[in-house]
Amino acid sequence: MTTTLKVKKNMTMPDERRDAVNSTRIFLFDLLDPQKTPRVPSAIRKEAGRCLRHYPGEYYMAKASEQAPEVFGDYDDYYLKGVIKNV
Repeated sequence: MTTTLKVKKNMTMPDERRDAVNSTRIFLFDLLDPQKTPRVPSAIRKEAGRCLRHYPGEYYMAKASEQAPEVFGDYDDYYLKGVIKNV
């Protein structure tokens, strides 16, 4: 017996993708701060720190936005500057 899952596919825009990465970084930093997240177990805090060790910071996300606007660019890059054709 084969089970097929139907997944609704939504297009993620480059600025939404970049914002998700940046929001995740902020969330992970918040997990490290007992003042912001008081009842988080130490194992979760350690894992958040481990994840952040090589996580891209603001500088690298800005570079990614410049170098790959179709992946991490701004709305303006995507539509107004014509990165994507036939829109």
